[in-house]
Amino acid sequence: MINGIQMFTVTPEKDTTFYINKTQGSSCYMCTKVPGIKPERQCYDNLPLNKNTPVTIEFHCSRPQDVFIVEIVRNIACTSTSCGRIIQSDFGSSGLLDFPRRFTWKIKAYPQKSFQINFAKTGLSQIAPTDSCNDKHTYTLRAADVLLGKYCSSGPISNAQILNQGSFSLDLPAGQKPKPDQFDVFVAAKIDTIGNISVTLLKESSSTLMSPNYPRSFPNDDVIEWYFQVPNEHKAAIKFMNLTLPTCLKDQTGVEYSSREKTQVVRLNEVQPEQNEGSFSLRLRNCKMDTTRSGSAGLSMKFNVSAYQGVKILTVTPEKDTTVYINNTEARSCKVCKVTKVPGNLPDRQCHSNLTLSSTTTVTLEFDCLRTQDAFTMEIVRNIACTSKSCGRITQSDISSSDLLDFHRIFTWKIKAYPQKSFQINFAEKGLSQIAPTDSCNDKHTYTLRAADVLLGKYCSSGPISNAQIMNQGSFSLDLPAGQRLRPGRFDVFVVEEIPIIANISVTLLKESSSTLMSPNYPRSFPDNDVMEWYFQVPNEHKAAIKLLNLTLPTCLKKKIALEYSSRGKPQAQVVRLDQIQPEQNEGSFSLRLRNCEMDTTRSGSAGLSMKFKVSAYQGVQILTVKPEKNTTIYINNTKASSCKVCNYKEVPGNIPKQQCHSNLTLINNNPGTIEFDCSRSQDEFTVEIVHNIECTSNLCAQIIQSDGGFPDFLNFSRRFTWKIKAYPQKSFQINFAEKGLSQIAPTDSCNDKHTYTLRAADVLLGKYCSSGPISNAQILNQGSFSLDLPAGQKPKPHQFHVSVGEKINTIANISVTLLKGSMSSTLMLPIYRDNVPNGGMEWYFQVPDKHNATIKFLNHILPNCSDKQMELEYTGSKGTTQVGRLDDLQPIQNQGSFTLRLRNCKVVRTRASTNQGAKLKPILGAVAALFLISIIVLLVVCFVIKKKRKGQSPAVAAENPDRNVPKEPNNHPEDCNDRNHVYATIDDSLVYSHLLNKLKGGEHYDSYQSLDIKPKKPSVYEDVGGDSSVPLLQSKQGQPLSNKASSYVELVVVNNVYDLEQNNQEECPSLEPHLELKGEN
Repeated sequence: MINGIQMFTVTPEKDTTFYINKTQGSSCYMCTKVPGIKPERQCYDNLPLNKNTPVTIEFHCSRPQDVFIVEIVRNIACTSTSCGRIIQSDFGSSGLLDFPRRFTWKIKAYPQKSFQINFAKTGLSQIAPTDSCNDKHTYTLRAADVLLGKYCSSGPISNAQILNQGSFSLDLPAGQKPKPDQFDVFVAAKIDTIGNISVTLLKESSSTLMSPNYPRSFPNDDVIEWYFQVPNEHKAAIKFMNLTLPTCLKDQTGVEYSSREKTQVVRLNEVQPEQNEGSFSLRLRNCKMDTTRSGSAGLSMKFNVSAYQGVKILTVTPEKDTTVYINNTEARSCKVCKVTKVPGNLPDRQCHSNLTLSSTTTVTLEFDCLRTQDAFTMEIVRNIACTSKSCGRITQSDISSSDLLDFHRIFTWKIKAYPQKSFQINFAEKGLSQIAPTDSCNDKHTYTLRAADVLLGKYCSSGPISNAQIMNQGSFSLDLPAGQRLRPGRFDVFVVEEIPIIANISVTLLKESSSTLMSPNYPRSFPDNDVMEWYFQVPNEHKAAIKLLNLTLPTCLKKKIALEYSSRGKPQAQVVRLDQIQPEQNEGSFSLRLRNCEMDTTRSGSAGLSMKFKVSAYQGVQILTVKPEKNTTIYINNTKASSCKVCNYKEVPGNIPKQQCHSNLTLINNNPGTIEFDCSRSQDEFTVEIVHNIECTSNLCAQIIQSDGGFPDFLNFSRRFTWKIKAYPQKSFQINFAEKGLSQIAPTDSCNDKHTYTLRAADVLLGKYCSSGPISNAQILNQGSFSLDLPAGQKPKPHQFHVSVGEKINTIANISVTLLKGSMSSTLMLPIYRDNVPNGGMEWYFQVPDKHNATIKFLNHILPNCSDKQMELEYTGSKGTTQVGRLDDLQPIQNQGSFTLRLRNCKVVRTRASTNQGAKLKPILGAVAALFLISIIVLLVVCFVIKKKRKGQSPAVAAENPDRNVPKEPNNHPEDCNDRNHVYATIDDSLVYSHLLNKLKGGEHYDSYQSLDIKPKKPSVYEDVGGDSSVPLLQSKQGQPLSNKASSYVELVVVNNVYDLEQNNQEECPSLEPHLELKGEN
């Protein structure tokens, strides 16, 4: 600035004119100095510059930018095929950056054509004439001299098509540089309106548009068109605002909607129709106005166009006895408007946050916001008044509310009982199931039941709740989310006798099921001093259990809170506190009443009464009270990998009993408690072991009494009764197996009478047994146990076993076996040792009947790798003579009377090979009594058969072949399995001891071994058992009973521990399959 003069130099570009115009009265002026032109200095108030030469402008004032505005005008003349481009730049006006500038592009269409401006990618949005844009780039669009609108960058307006000529301007405030941008201009076909503006609506959006020249009048007798693109699955609504209408001399003002489907002409003072997805055009047509009247307003309007999903405008016609409540459920300013037509003006709109419609007349509703379905809920209330005999029916139908589909809807039936009566709602065939107040249903149909203003519960379709009786009045509601069509259905409502409680809900329990129910108003308090009842139907052969959850108890002023159980089988109701364990209920029906007290509500933080409870129908046991006897422990174990738990309780005054849940639970001596299983069919998940401890004195042991032990509630479980017996120091104990004795079976087998016994010496499994057999007693050193296993549902047979004190023995156990007359054979098995055979080994004592012989055979045994000597057997006969042999030797025949068999231990070499190939001894011992009278059969011939997979039978060979040339089956076993010389494929009876048979015909009697005339050595404890009872063999290997005719020979029965043998043979002798047969001939 020099002496108050500011100078600026500008160079207008080609086809560009600069207009520097004075905008207000001021003494400020400007002068130009152009060399070569006289006079060189010329001064102006307004100056046009259009030559492409530098010009220096002098402003004679301190702030010329407050007085002058600069307009840079470019002219675009379209040809028949192109128009060019609008390029946003300074056009040489950067020297005037401090001035407000307007860049104007004047465009002229080719004759009989129009032109179209595309507003780049971001589009434009229209603003009011007095508004400005945030980015300081404000655009103006004109058709000839008609102002089409003022715009900001970014918006839904995608292009504008103009007839003949028009202009597009950009206004920038002082100091604002133009953003580099461009707009393409195209040649377009001639149109019949002054302009056509295209608007691409976005999803869930709204835009405001204005009539040309707004707020002044739209030109007389002219037409403007807007073209709208509506998103998929959306609708569009037009709402006129600030409408002024002219006095028309000719024609009428109006709006014409055109789409692919139809054309519709609507007056401006009517409700505008919704438009569907796709595209539609809106033409505003003015009439020939009377402009001679003073104060004539002309035609002007502003309107809002919205793209939305759901409802913006709808019509509703309530049915008879029906009220529609339209409620704004969100804290926002969205309103629902009741629209009424007003001749000659816009429709009258009465807008509210909530609206109630009760008359049967049709009403037009309009919502003034987007996503109205998110803001409003519709409740359709129907009233049912019962007579003395009938109530009617709840019919599920949305015929009259189909226009409300896009809203969250609640259908409510308010029912009023006849005086001195109650009403009952039947929930059809499928029933209902209760859910928590915050939950919803999978099928999106959620029901609510109320008695007066008390919330009885929230429900889903399909469940055990079959009906509900309500006193006086109540309501039944169906809640549907927006867009969910109503499933047709109905519920019958009946008149019933008056009930003295607020409600009675009937629940039909299904087999092996559980349901969750809640107190009224849950989780808030049940009403003060009130009563609620549930009626339960329990399936046949089932019980029901109630388990309280989430209990809160109030402080009572009067009365007490209680649950009352009533059933047909009990004359009086059973009253139980809520903080106690609830009793089981039997099959049939029972009712449960919840009775509240008069609560103290004056205390701050008083919780009131609320509870959630689960009712279960089950077979077997779910809740039981157990009190172990003295010296008794109960183990309840989950035998399956399931999440089922067993829980015990500790009562907590004033609250639900404290529950502790476990996979396994132990109940100890004299500690009573209630236990509960948290799953149905608990008897399939758990086993129960009841352990009695018996500690012997120096001369007395307690008896083993076979009974349910005072625990009949465990009948539905698999049970094991175990008696753990401890001998007095330096003593042993003996268990006598009553009159019938026991018979040994394989560990994987079970007994026909479902009474399976197990005997242990310390941690050594001596065997598994069934009742009735030759084993008469067992003597055990130090300590051991005797167990009885019963399957679920099996009651124990009343029985007892005498336990007596015995002298100390030098083996882990002695088993006494009394071989009976008439029996064929008895199977015994070696105990299962975790390691080596204990010191002292194991001993069996056998009693052989008169005129009978006995022999022992071993089969499929695996010998350990001994370091000092081999495993040996020691026989002691009835006369005290001792014989020692190995397991693979031919065992000596024992005569009538008694003999003992002891297994001598050896020191096992611990090597990897011995571990892998049989460091544990696994023979099976079979004791067979020759049960043929000597007078009939002179000798007993013993043989056995091993059945293998073979094409043919091996030829018969004599057992006493001097060369031992016995044909064998093909041997594919490992080398360590070849030591089986005692195993024969077959032995033909005609070749066995034939020389002795010949002598038998001459009257001579021979044994295979000479009898030993030595006094037998009897074990310290022995019980002689007689009788002709048969001795069962291993169940799956049992031979046929002996024929009445004399047989020439019988086969020795030898069986091993099936489980261990199979497991071991898979590793060592995979093709060996022992099979026992009994053969005989006449």
